[in-house]
Amino acid sequence: MRPKDEQKIEAIFAAVIKLTGSGGIAGLKMTDIAREAGVADGTLYTYFRSKEELLNSVYYQLKQKGALAIVDGIDHLPVKVQLYKMWKNSLKYQVNEPAKTIFLEHFKVSPFISEDNKKLSQQLGQYLEKLLERGKEEMIIKPLSNELLISLLTGFLKDYAHYLVNHDLEVTENKAEESFSLSWDAIKA
Repeated sequence: MRPKDEQKIEAIFAAVIKLTGSGGIAGLKMTDIAREAGVADGTLYTYFRSKEELLNSVYYQLKQKGALAIVDGIDHLPVKVQLYKMWKNSLKYQVNEPAKTIFLEHFKVSPFISEDNKKLSQQLGQYLEKLLERGKEEMIIKPLSNELLISLLTGFLKDYAHYLVNHDLEVTENKAEESFSLSWDAIKA
């Protein structure tokens, strides 16, 4: 058996991400993905047995290389510094990779997501919950429910990133610091 061509896989993944932005997850068709990627339908099915397998592969790769990478190597830092680094990295990712962000958001609530990817998706949330609990124990974060704190943080972050993307603005150090400062003021004890 021949090894899979990584360039074709990258083209297929890029096609999935692009087409999700224009038609959503449910509207994706394997033939459209193959056409957009510049590969034959048969090649697509050689690499991925089904649409579900393909979508889960794309999601896994994006989570591993992007979303979960925002917490890599920061767990030794103080709570506020960790939250800021997560904020800044996530803001940059969402602004610099809007099509990937759209795919991730759509796919995590789709019926196609595998149990393994659901668990992977929960890892960042669990990390954030533990960090917030640590902040409450240190009495630097308000003693509110994590669901309320996470909703406040992630809701504002997504809206701000969306605003920056729609106005073709980039993430500067100042924008990251000011937006985080607003969120920090809302959650600090």
